[in-house]
Amino acid sequence: MTKAFKESPHPDEKQRQQLSEQLGLSASQVKFWFQNRRCQTKVTEERHENSLLKPELEKLREENRVMRELIKKSLRSQGQLLRLENAKLKA
Repeated sequence: MTKAFKESPHPDEKQRQQLSEQLGLSASQVKFWFQNRRCQTKVTEERHENSLLKPELEKLREENRVMRELIKKSLRSQGQLLRLENAKLKA
């Protein structure tokens, strides 16, 4: 069935019937095997994709952290400037 799956992961009713006769399985067993195999293939592909994206995610998280720190520092310095200007205006 693996060979048949590689050739056609979505066999039609006729193909499933032929496979079931060749293998001595019911058509529904063949149908469910193909469904399960497609699901397994999808999960495997998603895991691989996730492993490729993980370093990019970590890079973006670090950039985000750095930007947040810069914003905090900028807001603190702006607050200090405003307090100084306010003191000058009061004087």
